[in-house]
Amino acid sequence: MGDVPPRERLLEEIRQLGAAMHRAMAPTCTKDWVDVDLTMSQLKILFVLHGGVLPNGDRGLRVGEVAHSLGVTLPTVTAVMDKLVERGLVRRAEDPRDRRQHLCRLTPAGQGLIDRLIDSHRAYHERLHEFLTDKELAIILQGMRLLIGAVERFGVGAADDALNVPRSAFNGAAARR
Repeated sequence: MGDVPPRERLLEEIRQLGAAMHRAMAPTCTKDWVDVDLTMSQLKILFVLHGGVLPNGDRGLRVGEVAHSLGVTLPTVTAVMDKLVERGLVRRAEDPRDRRQHLCRLTPAGQGLIDRLIDSHRAYHERLHEFLTDKELAIILQGMRLLIGAVERFGVGAADDALNVPRSAFNGAAARR
């Protein structure tokens, strides 16, 4: 085991390669992302709603949960959410369990936009995989499994605290994979 570099060197190389990987892959998805006529705040809310699952398993989040997950105030989210509702990307409805609250969900148009962005990213990765050998794909698969295991050990509670994401956003995440 003497050939494994010390942990600090491994972590530094991972950080450097992570940044290099993002730079190398960024141009591949640029057109799909540049064509999106939304502000970054609007896009963030769409992705938060895409991942949000209510305790009963339905998709959607309360406005306060969206604000919490983004680390912004309720009025800030409400203003941005109003624009997304006007554009037909999000729908808001009273929460049947608490009529003072509103549940927000993606409309079919909002879901379609997110699906297109995710699909373009997935298509690029599938094309990229054509340039890898079976052995290289097996190594990537092993790495992905290791990362998923690390996330599971990190735990939802830890992710909630470290990433400022509402617990409900994680419910059902494994079922959607």
